[in-house]
Amino acid sequence: MDDSNRTADAADPLAALKAQLTAQAGDNPALAVLLQFMQPRPAPAPCVDVEPAPAASAREEQLQADLDVLVRGHAQQAAELERLRRRNDALAAALGACHLCFGEDAWCPRCGGLGRPASRRPEPAAFAQYVRPVLERLQPREPARATPPASTEGPRAGAA
Repeated sequence: MDDSNRTADAADPLAALKAQLTAQAGDNPALAVLLQFMQPRPAPAPCVDVEPAPAASAREEQLQADLDVLVRGHAQQAAELERLRRRNDALAAALGACHLCFGEDAWCPRCGGLGRPASRRPEPAAFAQYVRPVLERLQPREPARATPPASTEGPRAGAA
């Protein structure tokens, strides 16, 4: 091989490989098949956007409507979860308990299971809102004292 061929082969090693395989392909049919696979293929035709069929459009509209329902439902559930978390936190504060587990989870990252009700001082405002009304309702009510009617008669005659 002369220097010009070596330079060309070094510049395009795939062309050099094809040239060698072509030289040997006459004796070996498997190499001929391999060369066919190595030939460049025409580029695929570009995709052309076609208007979707009306059925596909109706299906897409239905899927979008379903998605909208799911998104609205998720938003409502997220809002409800936030309200419940605030209420839970307020109740835990009123009871002096851990707002994550109320002392029921030994693996709780906040209290390690030690945050049962009354484990810390209750928050006064929350206590007044949630606990005090219950305590007042549980207090026995004193019966109303009946005051004897005032007598208009003097001392009883038979008492003397």
